[in-house]
Amino acid sequence: MQTHDLKGLAGRFLEAAFNRGELDLLAEYMTEDVALHDPGLELRGLDGLRQGLIRLRRAFPDFVATVEGQLAEGDLVAVRYRGRGTHSSEMFGIPATGRSIDYGHPDAAV
Repeated sequence: MQTHDLKGLAGRFLEAAFNRGELDLLAEYMTEDVALHDPGLELRGLDGLRQGLIRLRRAFPDFVATVEGQLAEGDLVAVRYRGRGTHSSEMFGIPATGRSIDYGHPDAAV
C-alpha cells in the first residue's frame, strides 16, 4: 500500500472509530497487533483498542479527534491528533465533571 493510502486509511479510521463510534469496523482498519500509544495509556490488540474506545466515547460522547500530522513508512503509520469533548460520564474512577477537554500540542512534531 502506498504511503498516501496508509495516511488516508488512518484518517478514515480516526473519523469512523473516534468521532462516530463505529467500533464494529475496527478489523477493517487495523491488524490484530494494533498498538495505540497515548500519554499515560497504551492499548494493544483489537479488543484492547475496542474497550478503550468504548470507555472514551462513554465518558466523552461528543468526542472529536482531528488529525494534525501523520508519518508513514512501510506498513506503519503514526498520527498526531487533537482530541476535544465534554466529560459526561465516569472514566478511570473520575466522576463526570461536565467540563470540556482539548488535548494535543499545537507545536509538537510528528
